[in-house]
Amino acid sequence: MTGTALGQVIALVLSLVVTRFYTPEMFASLEHFAMILGILGVVAGGKYEPAIMLPEKSTSALNVFALSLRIGLVVSLVAFVITLFFNHQIANALGNPELANVLFLVGPATFLFVFTTGCTYWFGRKKKYKPVASSKTLFSAVSEPSKIGFGAIGFKPGGLVWGVFLGHVFTAFYLWIAFVRDMKKGFSGVTKTGIRSVAEKYKDYPKFSIAGSLLNRTAQWLHIALFGILYEEKGLIAVGVLGLCRRILMTPLNVLSTSFSQVYFQRITELKDNQVLRTYYIRSLLRFALIGAVMIGAVWMIPEGTMTFVFGEGWEPVLPFLHILVFWFAANFTVSSLGFILHRVQKQRAMLKLDAVHFILVLVALLGAYQLGMDELGALRAFVLAKVIYFAINIIVTLQLLKKNAVSA
Repeated sequence: MTGTALGQVIALVLSLVVTRFYTPEMFASLEHFAMILGILGVVAGGKYEPAIMLPEKSTSALNVFALSLRIGLVVSLVAFVITLFFNHQIANALGNPELANVLFLVGPATFLFVFTTGCTYWFGRKKKYKPVASSKTLFSAVSEPSKIGFGAIGFKPGGLVWGVFLGHVFTAFYLWIAFVRDMKKGFSGVTKTGIRSVAEKYKDYPKFSIAGSLLNRTAQWLHIALFGILYEEKGLIAVGVLGLCRRILMTPLNVLSTSFSQVYFQRITELKDNQVLRTYYIRSLLRFALIGAVMIGAVWMIPEGTMTFVFGEGWEPVLPFLHILVFWFAANFTVSSLGFILHRVQKQRAMLKLDAVHFILVLVALLGAYQLGMDELGALRAFVLAKVIYFAINIIVTLQLLKKNAVSA
């Protein structure tokens, strides 16, 4: 959490400079890139990464890690070829032609993402949190100054995406060094037999989690795609503002949530009593809900004109957007921080159903708002309402599953 906080302080402070080099429309390119990477990266490793935490023997865990990397390499190469040859078609489909110039970075960034995710679980498994914390600080320390440097020399809007890509490169390199220091022989203990064994043992992860994760991530990013497609130029401005809102509030919360989740997942794997497990979930849920409530109150107390003063001209819409988005951010922070509990009790089928509900709610909300003639803010309100309803359903279903699990035990 310390490394996370430091990384976010760097990102937040330097964003005050970044927004003076780039307009909201330029931020739309970064959001579209992040959307593609966010959807692709979460499934590119075959969803085997969480299983790195489960084996008792380190050799088995290493084989799981190697399996996710092999799958990630194939997916990344395919993504590179597609984005290299069809970059203009993809960019135009999203209503953002400027995106075409940086789309080829999706493939390499995806593999780096799979590797850093695997390292996060590997070090979490061994209770060595320092490398992961340091990597989060390093990412911001590289990406944000890079964005400023590219902006200063007039490399826009591509400089935003290249800054993020360089952050991934340096982070992956640092974690590789830390991994080699931890495992002197690296992946030398990995065998084809071992990989086949863990692939079969944890086959429910890709079987149920890939489709669910695709639905979930698509639901999370669907508004970014549809705003540009449905609302055209005004939509791109909205996408850029949404991106800044995410960076100043949701991203710090998500990184904090992820940091907690690594420790949380390691902790719940040690809890064998299912009733204790349910009690631990409820206690953690209440704590995070309280943090979310405080966050909502704090955002609504921000004075008018603050965002223009802080981020510069052109960023006036940030506060009205933030007033709406904070309810989603708070709910997402509360529920997502504890989402690993369903992995722990191996309810991948239930997770798939929840993700399907999530996707349908968001899609109906956005398309319904557009058909009713709502503007961008109206569509945003409908979208956030759908998100909050989904998270409420998620909590109810999780509690029921944990109760049933405790009774059956």
